[in-house]
Amino acid sequence: MQERKTDAQREADDERLLTQAGQGDLKAFEALARRFERPIANFVHRMGGSVERATEVFAESMQKLAGELDSLPLSDRPEVWLFRTARALLAAQALQDTREISPRTLSSALPDLEEEAAKTTPSSIRDRIGPWARDALLSLPRSRREALVLKVYQGLPYKDIARITGVPAGTVYYWVHISLSEIASRM
Repeated sequence: MQERKTDAQREADDERLLTQAGQGDLKAFEALARRFERPIANFVHRMGGSVERATEVFAESMQKLAGELDSLPLSDRPEVWLFRTARALLAAQALQDTREISPRTLSSALPDLEEEAAKTTPSSIRDRIGPWARDALLSLPRSRREALVLKVYQGLPYKDIARITGVPAGTVYYWVHISLSEIASRM
């Protein structure tokens, strides 16, 4: 039976793979992609993106990583860097989406948007915690939902979530705590 790696072992493996990838080792880069594909795609999907969008954001994030292997700060773990990049790509897409919608277009598209939202609801959330909890999660402000997803679903430490979101770890802790309390109060 294979033992699960500790966080320290995973970080050492990631650092080794990152170094090898930076030296042109394609297999090391592919190993990094395999390691982070599921966590990054799940994060994007749980933030309200479709499966297709999750795949696109992951691919864009890996493409950016490939372009910045030589200049990636040593203080950044690949996991933190990739989550932060995926988050920035989601924010850029959301900004672009809001610029493309006029009030007239929005009012005529509401039925289609509701139908699309029903299709893109993360099935893993629906299956695991039910529709009421999914609705509660999606009703949280984006920053709090993001912190909660990164902590509860991805299992990241508060310090890493703070580096991804750019806010102090104490704020992340508060967001997670208040979000969990808010969801629990709806039960």
